[in-house]
Parts: sequence; C-alpha cells; structure tokens
Amino acid sequence: MSEESTGAPAPNAEKAMDRDVSVALKNALKLGLSLTATWIVGLGARFLHQRYLGPELFGRYLWADSTAALAFVFASLGLDTYIQREVSVRPEHASDFFGGTLVIRLGVMSALLAGLMAFAFSKESDPALLGAVFVFGLAYAMTAINNSLAALLQASTKVGKLAIANVATKLLWGAAVVGTLFFTRNFAVLAAPLLAGELLKATVLVPAVRKELNLELRWNGAAAKAALITSIPFFVNTISYTMGNKVDVTLLRGLVKGVDEEVGFYGAAQSIASLAMLLAPLEGWVITPLLTRAVKRDESEFFAILRRAIEGILLVAIPATMMISLGAETWMRAASGSKYLPGAASLAQLAPSFVFTYIAMLLATALIIQNRSWTVTLISLSRLILQPVLMLLVVPYARDHFGRGGAGVGDAIVFTVLEAYVAIAFFTALGRRAFDLRSVLALVKSLAAFGVTAAVHRLAAPLGQPRLILDGLVYLVIVFGTKAIATDDIKWVIGMVRNRKANRA
Repeated sequence: MSEESTGAPAPNAEKAMDRDVSVALKNALKLGLSLTATWIVGLGARFLHQRYLGPELFGRYLWADSTAALAFVFASLGLDTYIQREVSVRPEHASDFFGGTLVIRLGVMSALLAGLMAFAFSKESDPALLGAVFVFGLAYAMTAINNSLAALLQASTKVGKLAIANVATKLLWGAAVVGTLFFTRNFAVLAAPLLAGELLKATVLVPAVRKELNLELRWNGAAAKAALITSIPFFVNTISYTMGNKVDVTLLRGLVKGVDEEVGFYGAAQSIASLAMLLAPLEGWVITPLLTRAVKRDESEFFAILRRAIEGILLVAIPATMMISLGAETWMRAASGSKYLPGAASLAQLAPSFVFTYIAMLLATALIIQNRSWTVTLISLSRLILQPVLMLLVVPYARDHFGRGGAGVGDAIVFTVLEAYVAIAFFTALGRRAFDLRSVLALVKSLAAFGVTAAVHRLAAPLGQPRLILDGLVYLVIVFGTKAIATDDIKWVIGMVRNRKANRA
C-alpha cells in the first residue's frame, strides 16, 4: 500500500509491520466470521422478542436490560483497555495483576448489584420485571469478567478459542430464547438465557487464557493497585462513553412519562441500526494490539496504519449505514413487524450516526495508545454532560410534533449530533497526521456516492422495495468508478491474509 508524503514507516520496520498486519488480518477473519454468526443469532432472538412481546411489553423488557447494563458499565474498572495496551507487548504481565484485580472487581460487582436492585425497586413494583433486572445484573457481571478474559486472548493474538466461545454461547442463548418465548412472557425467565450463555462462555475462556498466557491467579496487591491506578482514565472514558450509549433508553422512558411503546419503537430501531456496528469489536480485538505494537517501533508506522484503518472503516461503514437508512421501513417491517413501523423514522435517522461512532472509537483508541487517555476522558465526559441536556430540549419537542415514534426520532437526532461532536473533537486532538490527501479523497468520494444514491432512491420510489437493489448497484458503480475503493488495496489485503510465512515469522 502506498503512503502519502505525511510519513511512511521506516524501512527497518516494514517486515515487522507486515507480520503484525498479517496476524491482525487473520485474526480479523476468524473473529469476523464468529461475529457474523453470533450477530445473526443475537439479532434473530431480539427480533423474536419484539414480535412476540409487542411494542409496550418489549419497551418494559428493554428498560430492564438497559438499566442493568448501565449499572455494570462500572464493573470494567478500565482494565480491558489496560490489558489491550500492556499485555499485547508484555504477555507475562497478566499474571501480576489479573488475580488481584479480579478479587477487587467481585467486591465492586456485589455493590453494583445491590445498588441496581435498590434503584429498580424505587421505579417498579412488578415482581417479574424486578426479577429480570436481577438476572440481567448477574449476566452483565459475568459479561464484564468474560470481556477481560477475551481481552487477554486478543492481546496475545490467540483468538481461535474466543471465536468458538462467541459462537457457542450465542447459539445456546438463541436456542434458549426461542424455547422460553413460546412458553412464557415472564420477564425474569426471558432474561435467563443471557446469564446461561455467559456462564458457558466463561467455561471456555478460562482454560484458554490459562493455556495461552500461562496465567496464574494470585494476589499481588501492589501490581493490582498499579494496574487500577493506571486504568483510571480508561475507566472514566469507558463510563462516560458507554453510559452515553446506554442511558438514552432510561432517559427516554422518563421523558415519555411511562409510554413504554415509545421505548419499544426506539429499541426496535436500535436493534436494526446496530447491524451497522457488526465490525466494531474488531477495532478493539485486532486494531488496538496492532497499533500498540506499531507505536513501540515507529510513530510514522503508527499513523500510517491509523490512516488506512480510518479509510477502510469509512468505506465499509458508509454503505452499510446508507442501506439501513434508505430501507428503514422495509427493514422495520421485515424484522419487527408492522406494529413497529412508527420506529422507522428513528431508524432512518439513527443508522448514519454509526459512521461517526466507528471513527470516534478508533480515534479514542489511538489517543489512549499515545498515552493521552485524559484527553479522551474529558471529551467523553463532555458528551455525557451534553446528552441529558440535549435530550431534555429535543425529545419533548419531537414527541409533540412528529407523532407516534417521534420521541425516538428526537433521541436519534441527539445521538447523531453527539457522535459527530466526539469524532470531530478526537480528530482535532490527534492533529493533521491522522489523515492525508488519500483518506480525505476517499471520504469525499464515498459521501458523494451516498448523496447520488439517496437521490436515485427518491426518484425510484415507484419501484417500491426492489429499488434498494438499485441503490446498492449505483453506490458500487460510483465508488469503484471513482476509485474511492482501490482494487490494489483489496488485492493487498487478500495477499496479507494468505501470507502464512509472515504469520509464522
């Protein structure tokens, strides 16, 4: 791949870079296939929930899920980012801190579960819904532990068992969801498959981590303390950013004054829009270790990889979000049923925002690897502060002026504005080296293709649903015709994936 004049990797780093990229691409392929399988199962189960429960009951179920997930955002303590940054270059370091931090985290999780239930009791009296909050709480506690185990495997670049665990747990969860949905509407029972899946995943990840990293669980208070202190900015950033993506459902339910179908409409839109984020975990699993090792060798190599990663993400994310947005009514009807059609406007607004989300995630990772964690933290905290203010201003107006589903449209508008704000702020913090002429041209060409495709979509309205096929063809013709996607780069990626010798070097 050619680089612009903004800086190329030093010659003595090229072999190491090629080796790391080859390993990263192979891991991306493994994890990408497992992600595809798990998302198909996961989204299928979520769509069954929506169809079976209907907008109002699904809104209540989603509130229990989101509230528990929001509480256990605090369970990570920022350690996953610490693991990806440190263990990727010092695998033996995992045994120094993991056991001690695990003990501390279990204590924190017990307190979080108690606080979660106290909050739930103050808001709800339905025993089944309260039971669901408790079960979801236990499930997300296990998820936090499993995420750290997965981060250890990702940092070691040994992801085969992780891919297997992802698929196996989702298959179990999906089968259990189907089984429970046909026999009960009890929220607590419907939440149980998630907990069962996470417990199964732990039984696969624990022996895999101990084997691949020779992990020893021992108490080392000094190492645990040092890891937790170093993780503070990562922790604050995780809280501020993840809370921003979780708190909207809780805030929305309060702003619509208990009209749970509005939460259901927005939740259905979220489920479909999340398809655009299929590749998001690969940023943490593959790109983070790749950038971490690159910055140790040569800063120009670090920025070279970052620029191409940004370019690649845009070229994938823009058409994915475009197709979801343009076909909002079609996807909503097919996935969730006609009862959820008032949520189609939310979906059309929400999907494009994930382009900013992808970029913000990658740029935040780059800043953290550069030891600029507090920059990320301050930007993310400002987002968290802005969110309730903007929702308070926008959601009631949208609810009153856009009819059924309007509250969700307001929520989606706020989400889009905030994601754009964060992405721009991170770009500003990284500076000119985060992009070059090639990446700017690729972005401009992709956005132009998006605009032309949207115009064709409107003109082809008489064709109905089949016009989505025309949309895809128009977009592909434009991006390949203008060379927004370079065929030489596609060949390079395929060659790197096949380069077994480089992977073994």
